[in-house]
Amino acid sequence: GRANSYMRQLWGVEYYSQLWGSDGKSVLAAASVPAEQRNQAVNALVKAIEFRNEDMKRHARTRRCRGLCPTASNCQDCRSRANHDFMFRLLGESRDAMLAI
Repeated sequence: GRANSYMRQLWGVEYYSQLWGSDGKSVLAAASVPAEQRNQAVNALVKAIEFRNEDMKRHARTRRCRGLCPTASNCQDCRSRANHDFMFRLLGESRDAMLAI
Protein backbone atom coordinates (compact mmCIF):
# COMPACT_ATOMS: atom_id res chain seq x y z
CA GLY A 1 0.00 0.00 0.00
CA ARG A 2 0.87 3.65 0.05
CA ALA A 3 3.42 4.81 2.59
CA ASN A 4 2.30 7.32 5.19
CA SER A 5 3.78 10.81 5.27
CA TYR A 6 6.41 9.85 7.87
CA MET A 7 7.67 6.95 5.74
CA ARG A 8 7.68 9.12 2.61
CA GLN A 9 9.72 11.74 4.43
CA LEU A 10 12.11 9.28 6.10
CA TRP A 11 12.76 6.93 3.19
CA GLY A 12 11.62 8.90 0.13
CA VAL A 13 9.27 6.18 -1.07
CA GLU A 14 5.65 6.37 -2.10
CA TYR A 15 4.82 2.69 -1.58
CA TYR A 16 5.93 0.30 1.16
CA SER A 17 6.98 -2.22 -1.49
CA GLN A 18 9.74 0.20 -2.57
CA LEU A 19 11.42 -0.36 0.80
CA TRP A 20 11.68 -4.11 0.40
CA GLY A 21 13.06 -6.62 -2.07
CA SER A 22 16.61 -7.33 -3.12
CA ASP A 23 16.99 -3.80 -4.53
CA GLY A 24 14.73 -1.94 -2.08
CA LYS A 25 15.72 1.16 -0.15
CA SER A 26 16.20 -0.85 3.07
CA VAL A 27 18.86 -3.05 1.45
CA LEU A 28 20.64 -0.06 -0.07
CA ALA A 29 20.67 1.62 3.35
CA ALA A 30 21.91 -1.57 5.04
CA ALA A 31 24.93 -1.63 2.77
CA SER A 32 26.21 1.62 4.28
CA VAL A 33 25.90 0.76 7.98
CA PRO A 34 28.22 -1.24 10.27
CA ALA A 35 27.72 -5.00 10.41
CA GLU A 36 26.23 -4.86 13.92
CA GLN A 37 23.44 -2.52 12.80
CA ARG A 38 22.86 -4.63 9.70
CA ASN A 39 22.52 -7.74 11.89
CA GLN A 40 19.96 -5.93 14.03
CA ALA A 41 18.02 -5.06 10.88
CA VAL A 42 18.16 -8.67 9.70
CA ASN A 43 16.90 -9.87 13.11
CA ALA A 44 14.04 -7.38 12.95
CA LEU A 45 13.20 -8.60 9.45
CA VAL A 46 13.18 -12.21 10.62
CA LYS A 47 10.68 -11.26 13.34
CA ALA A 48 8.56 -9.37 10.79
CA ILE A 49 8.61 -12.37 8.46
CA GLU A 50 7.55 -14.68 11.29
CA PHE A 51 4.73 -12.31 12.27
CA ARG A 52 3.54 -12.04 8.66
CA ASN A 53 3.64 -15.81 8.31
CA GLU A 54 1.46 -16.22 11.43
CA ASP A 55 -0.85 -13.48 10.16
CA MET A 56 -1.20 -15.30 6.85
CA LYS A 57 -2.07 -18.54 8.66
CA ARG A 58 -4.78 -16.77 10.68
CA HIS A 59 -6.12 -15.16 7.51
CA ALA A 60 -6.26 -18.53 5.72
CA ARG A 61 -8.45 -19.96 8.48
CA THR A 62 -10.96 -17.12 8.21
CA ARG A 63 -11.35 -16.86 4.44
CA ARG A 64 -14.90 -17.62 3.39
CA CYS A 65 -13.83 -19.06 0.03
CA ARG A 66 -10.94 -21.11 1.49
CA GLY A 67 -8.87 -20.04 -1.55
CA LEU A 68 -10.97 -21.99 -4.03
CA CYS A 69 -11.95 -19.02 -6.19
CA PRO A 70 -11.14 -19.06 -9.91
CA THR A 71 -8.10 -16.97 -10.86
CA ALA A 72 -10.26 -14.35 -12.57
CA SER A 73 -12.45 -13.94 -9.49
CA ASN A 74 -12.74 -10.60 -7.77
CA CYS A 75 -12.72 -12.18 -4.32
CA GLN A 76 -11.50 -9.70 -1.69
CA ASP A 77 -10.13 -12.50 0.50
CA CYS A 78 -8.02 -13.92 -2.34
CA ARG A 79 -6.72 -10.46 -3.30
CA SER A 80 -5.73 -9.87 0.30
CA ARG A 81 -3.90 -13.21 0.36
CA ALA A 82 -2.03 -12.30 -2.83
CA ASN A 83 -0.95 -8.98 -1.26
CA HIS A 84 0.29 -10.80 1.85
CA ASP A 85 2.22 -13.28 -0.28
CA PHE A 86 3.81 -10.47 -2.30
CA MET A 87 5.03 -8.59 0.78
CA PHE A 88 6.16 -11.84 2.43
CA ARG A 89 8.33 -12.56 -0.63
CA LEU A 90 9.78 -9.02 -0.63
CA LEU A 91 10.68 -9.22 3.07
CA GLY A 92 12.46 -12.52 2.44
CA GLU A 93 14.38 -11.03 -0.49
CA SER A 94 15.45 -8.11 1.71
CA ARG A 95 16.66 -10.45 4.45
CA ASP A 96 18.64 -12.55 1.97
CA ALA A 97 20.18 -9.49 0.31
CA MET A 98 21.21 -8.01 3.67
CA LEU A 99 22.79 -11.29 4.70
CA ALA A 100 24.76 -11.36 1.45
CA ILE A 101 26.29 -7.92 2.04
